Amino acid sequence: MRCGGSGMTSTTLETPALAPRAVPARSIWPQVALILAVALAGALALYLYRPAVITDDTFAFLDWGRDLHNGTLPLLEQRTFHPLPIVAASIVTLIGSSAPTATMILSLTSLMLLAIAAWVLMVQCGLRQPAPLLAGALVLLNPAMLFLGLTAYINIFFAAFVVWGIVAEIEGRTRLAWGLLIAGALIRPEGWAFLGAYGALRWWTLGRPLSPRRWIVIALLVLGPPLIWTALEWRLFNDPFYSFHVTTTPAIKATGTGTLSGISSTLHEWVGVPVLAAAAVGIVVVALAAPRRVAVRLLGASAVGAVTILVLSKSNFNLPSRQYSVVITLICALAAAGACAPMLLAARGLGRVVATAVGILCAAALVVVSIGSNHTRQSTDLHFVRVQYDTRRALDRSIDRARTLIDSSGARKHTVAAFDYTQVNWDLGGRADVATPGRSASTVLILQPSPADDAELATINRQIHLIRAPRGWHVLYDGEWTIFGSSVPARLGR
Repeated sequence: MRCGGSGMTSTTLETPALAPRAVPARSIWPQVALILAVALAGALALYLYRPAVITDDTFAFLDWGRDLHNGTLPLLEQRTFHPLPIVAASIVTLIGSSAPTATMILSLTSLMLLAIAAWVLMVQCGLRQPAPLLAGALVLLNPAMLFLGLTAYINIFFAAFVVWGIVAEIEGRTRLAWGLLIAGALIRPEGWAFLGAYGALRWWTLGRPLSPRRWIVIALLVLGPPLIWTALEWRLFNDPFYSFHVTTTPAIKATGTGTLSGISSTLHEWVGVPVLAAAAVGIVVVALAAPRRVAVRLLGASAVGAVTILVLSKSNFNLPSRQYSVVITLICALAAAGACAPMLLAARGLGRVVATAVGILCAAALVVVSIGSNHTRQSTDLHFVRVQYDTRRALDRSIDRARTLIDSSGARKHTVAAFDYTQVNWDLGGRADVATPGRSASTVLILQPSPADDAELATINRQIHLIRAPRGWHVLYDGEWTIFGSSVPARLGR
């Protein structure tokens, strides 16, 4: 993609809503391929260096995706609905048992793409090194973003689509921007806000036409994802707003993260005061130094992200750090701009060499201070990932060793009770409703972590609900995990 955008002019009234702005005729695909290759290489390097693990939520998407390509509508028990992740999972699961690994690589690739996007945003702002390098580094060093990448929450994919949508719009790639933002809006409902804001921007740049023939395409593109989402929820759950109802109080326990003080605490803990202060300066730098068109779009997207967080906080949602994925990426980019403000000032009278040296010193100082302020949070998160990695691998091994004593053909609903039940569903190859976190009258198989794994999980505050096996049940496997069956073999089918 081009790293500019300052020389573009507004489209005329005759320009179609989807028509790209004036850009060079050369294809962008070689650049796209290069960006993806660099991101994938970085992802593979990080995957080999640092343990990564799929979360319960992501395993649930793999379970649902497998159900979907097997011809079964996903049964989302006590889970929220996200259209694009389920469709994507149905494709990824076609590769079989390697799907979790592929998902992990895709997650880390998305993290790398966000770092590259932050770099490109600084170049688009007209800021030379070290600002672009610093922006990318701050994304990779941020504890929230690294945690999302290492655990494959859908928020990391959502942020990648939205932030690259912003980059594409600044580049004048209107069609690409629409596609990326629509994809983001089908991953998380916060994407509706970014898509709506983009629709308003396109309507404005078209000259604010009032004729339906002029704005109907924009309206359809903006309203399409919300309508698809709510229509599917209405069809599946008889409630078009099912996901909203099951993710807000009183359906869930309030954690306090959705209050204004909770938002402040989250930003302090997961971003840090040094980066937040630099981002505040960066807002001024971008407003004054970046091309007007770039500044309007970058600062406007940042404002939309902030408003989205505030609206969610007033709507009884909990707001854990993963909900800030887009906002944190933009904060990192703005912080890089702010840290290089002394370099811009020095360039006016001290020359380019001295100014660059000042910029490097300021960038290095922000990185060091940021690492120091986030050290405790980062260490806690990496410990969490390592423990989850160890216990999930132990679960995989335990199920493999007990496989001959488990007959999972035609597995019925709720026949398995297990901690980490979404992974158990995946490992057993059954439908997404075979395993549940609690025992019921139809349960014939129970899986529990060993005392050693139980103690290790306690160090990351995972609440272990021990499921007692009834008297007379058989121990099918007793090792890293303990597996009980009502019979030998345990028959999950009829």
